[in-house]
Amino acid sequence: MRPPTLDDRPGARHGRARPYHYYSCSRRRQLRKMCGCGQPSIPARKVEPVVWGFVSRLLGDPGLLRRGLEEMIALEREDTKGDPERETEAWAQKLAESDRKRSRYQEMAAEGLITFDELRAKLAGIREAREMAQRQLAASRGRKERSEGLEMDRDALLGSLADEVTAGLEALSGAERNEV
Repeated sequence: MRPPTLDDRPGARHGRARPYHYYSCSRRRQLRKMCGCGQPSIPARKVEPVVWGFVSRLLGDPGLLRRGLEEMIALEREDTKGDPERETEAWAQKLAESDRKRSRYQEMAAEGLITFDELRAKLAGIREAREMAQRQLAASRGRKERSEGLEMDRDALLGSLADEVTAGLEALSGAERNEV
């Protein structure tokens, strides 16, 4: 015998669970009574108009939206702590330098200038430095791409909103509001 599902409850629609009309603490739902959260469940009919009012005011004022997006982009740039191009180049150089060192140490071992134990120790240090440089290089590139993506998204979002706002935000259905 299979365990009962949400669809087995009386009044449930076939193929879907009963509609959920409340916002509540997800941790409280997961932990049941073990969560110390005192937040009550909030009926959706009370929350959604407040949220939509905020969103529609934001979308209705492209200048406010632009300022918010500019601030978000500035914070992302601030997070990179300097010039992302220069940072990426510096980590790429450190990576190339570790490869050159590895090659030089191998040549020294081949010529008998250092022992294989010394070579192993040197290569272990180089491997750690190389792995760190690879992580930092990937992080630097990721920050740069994220910053560039935010700028492109900003322009695309502002362009599409200019068209949509003129169509009228208040005429949107609940599903369309949710998509926005």
